[in-house]
Amino acid sequence: MKINYLLLASNPLGFRRLTSRLSDKNVSIYVHVDLKAELGEFELELSGFSNIKFIQDRENVIWGDISMVKATLNLMNEVKKDNNGDSYNVLMSESDYPVKSKEFIKNYLQKNYGDIFLTSIHIDNAWRKSMVKNRLNEYTIHPVPTKRSYISIDFYSLRLQSVKRTIKNCFFLYRNKRFDVILKALKRRNFPSYLTAYGGSQWWALPTDVLNFVLDFLEKHPSYIEYHQFTHIPDEIFFHSIISSNFPKSRIRPSSTYVNWKRKGCTLPVTFSKSDLDELKNTDCLYARKFDQETSSELLDSIDKELLNTTMYEVH
Repeated sequence: MKINYLLLASNPLGFRRLTSRLSDKNVSIYVHVDLKAELGEFELELSGFSNIKFIQDRENVIWGDISMVKATLNLMNEVKKDNNGDSYNVLMSESDYPVKSKEFIKNYLQKNYGDIFLTSIHIDNAWRKSMVKNRLNEYTIHPVPTKRSYISIDFYSLRLQSVKRTIKNCFFLYRNKRFDVILKALKRRNFPSYLTAYGGSQWWALPTDVLNFVLDFLEKHPSYIEYHQFTHIPDEIFFHSIISSNFPKSRIRPSSTYVNWKRKGCTLPVTFSKSDLDELKNTDCLYARKFDQETSSELLDSIDKELLNTTMYEVH
């Protein structure tokens, strides 16, 4: 069995460290570098690795936008094109890091081959009602491709606050000559009837048959991608709805990536620091996020020594 890591990247800082912790025999690493970043910097940072593939079909990734999904699909298509046979395909970013050794990860995935590691919850239970409405029924537009800002439009809302917001946002679009979006939003937006909506964490590990099924499904249902052009944070709904609507619940397990969304008094999700080592020791997950290569460096050193049993970079 192979492991394919599908990495979403925008900053080369510390990327060599992450890559060395993932690299192993029968491991391939596919990297999507954000179009805003310099591909050459990554290629220089990872020179010497023979199992790295930088994909050429790159997206300008915007937080909360369909571009994140498209970047992921580009990675998936590259994996499918290489026809790697039976494999696990693990989606990660530069803010992730393994918290189990390579040998443990390999044995664990081999033992559980066929399971889908994807936290996926029926949409009505995933978020509060107003958030579900925002994601499924409102049109969300990202007018500035370099910022996290977005605006939402819903001509069919009965709430005064939403009506006021829609009017304000339509004036903004009008001034910026985005008449296409205004006209599009006049049509009521409903989730595609051929799927049930599910949501959850972006990060997953999919066996080959599931990855191929998702790509084949999208070829047959291009309207699904079109719908999500206006979804707020579609990467937390897009894959979940396809998979949970088409595969038995018995195959679907929580994500193999640990994220702390529950801590009080800090920005969420938690960016782990050296005081969080025990928390990471106690997780059953294979990977964790978020880490910052500068502020989390001491913690990463401790993870290397105490959890991964390594202190050296390894080049494959």
